Amino acid sequence: MPNGQSGFNFSAMNEKEIHEINKFCSPDSILVITQSGKLIRLNCPFEVLVINRIDGYAPGDKAKVSQVKIDSNLILVYIIRGKGYYYFNFVILIG
Repeated sequence: MPNGQSGFNFSAMNEKEIHEINKFCSPDSILVITQSGKLIRLNCPFEVLVINRIDGYAPGDKAKVSQVKIDSNLILVYIIRGKGYYYFNFVILIG
């Protein structure tokens, strides 16, 4: 969610702070909680379903996430075909 909509007031982070966070995160996987409440790690590439019309993608399209990153406001970004997209435009497809 964009800044201000999450209940937190994050200021933009600098490169050093992002680097520190990335020490504990991997761009090659993501932790998710399944519908049954189980915590699992999905390794890239993983499949997502597009839910918002963005940059040539229509709702219902599927895409493969090759990496996961965060932006300076701590918003999760999926790298798809070399381009970054905010996570809230997609639903992760599991199994």
